[in-house]
Amino acid sequence: MKRWYDDHRIGIHLDKFKTMQKKDRDPIINHILQLIQNDGRHLIDKNVWKFPLDETGRRWYDNDPSLWMVFHGLECAEKELLDNVADYLDNVNIPAQVRQ
Repeated sequence: MKRWYDDHRIGIHLDKFKTMQKKDRDPIINHILQLIQNDGRHLIDKNVWKFPLDETGRRWYDNDPSLWMVFHGLECAEKELLDNVADYLDNVNIPAQVRQ
């Protein structure tokens, strides 16, 4: 099944979060949340709450509220923000064990 981020280069980065340790992932996720907030389109306020939090945790990112906000915030984002986040992820230090 095709995911919303498969057609953008951000997809290779988002998949890495699945295997990344929380202590390594959290600072990166927090920075992405800041980029989403700085975008000025109020993506989290306006759009994220349209997506119900899946209490059964079907998707791996449903179990972490920050990851959940990143995935759903970026799903509503315009290409410019996706590019900005991908640029950040291109340059951030990703631990070797999760690089693809």
